Amino acid sequence: MRLKSITIEGFRAFGRQVTIDLDADVILLQGANGLGKTSLLDAILWSLSGAISRFRQRGSPISMYAREGRARVELTLADDGADIVIVRASDGEDDFVRLRVGGEELERTI
Repeated sequence: MRLKSITIEGFRAFGRQVTIDLDADVILLQGANGLGKTSLLDAILWSLSGAISRFRQRGSPISMYAREGRARVELTLADDGADIVIVRASDGEDDFVRLRVGGEELERTI
């Protein structure tokens, strides 16, 4: 299984929608403080697990610049030629997760 791409919107440092191509053998994150390196890694963790332990003390991962007042992360993984898409979103009260594998889709509000 391999990370293929991520789309982040309203999540921590990403107020506006950003899509990042991750389909490479090596990915290097470089930049000054506050540009979103940790937020990118947090978005991957949050999309897969639904939680980031250090947010329990600091509150929600929703960016104060989020256009719709919600965080949304779409993670695409490649697995033997088939794409697996995980979409996780939160407005601070309700959490939503969608899993799409091939032609099948599962959706749940948490």
